[in-house]
Amino acid sequence: MSRRLLLITGIPGTGKTTIGDYLAVSHGFLHVNREIHDPRAFTDDPKAFLAGTEKDIVATWGFRPGAPEDLHGVIGLCSLGFRGVWMDGYRPWALRQILIARPHEESEFYLQMHNVETTGIIRTLQFPAVDPFTSSGESAVRMTSRGISWPSLRCPRESRAA
Repeated sequence: MSRRLLLITGIPGTGKTTIGDYLAVSHGFLHVNREIHDPRAFTDDPKAFLAGTEKDIVATWGFRPGAPEDLHGVIGLCSLGFRGVWMDGYRPWALRQILIARPHEESEFYLQMHNVETTGIIRTLQFPAVDPFTSSGESAVRMTSRGISWPSLRCPRESRAA
């Protein structure tokens, strides 16, 4: 069986890092958090990094849609065999998650939403979309005393304007 290479991207507040942690803890993936350059070797040279490990890898990255170097990086990971997933859902709920976890990042959330909409990145990438929220607006991804719980996720309930 070939190894699994997964790239989780999407809007802020949708649990990308939490899902990466879940896959690492519960399914043995190596979690690479591209936003904080951890590990640095992956950020510097993903191809060489992949050659040095046989592990399944999940890379999480809330990249900047308007930055050509970030789009180039996403396309580069896909060319190395990563399968992309776009985390998105009812955006007021995503903002609520940001305000709970990192209230100082509210303006960055709005900037990222502006960039997502004006660049058409969702249409460009055509990654499958996953809605990480329950019907009541809670995150479906939860940290518990036993670890991370990730129930089945659904496709987004709202169509996103392109």
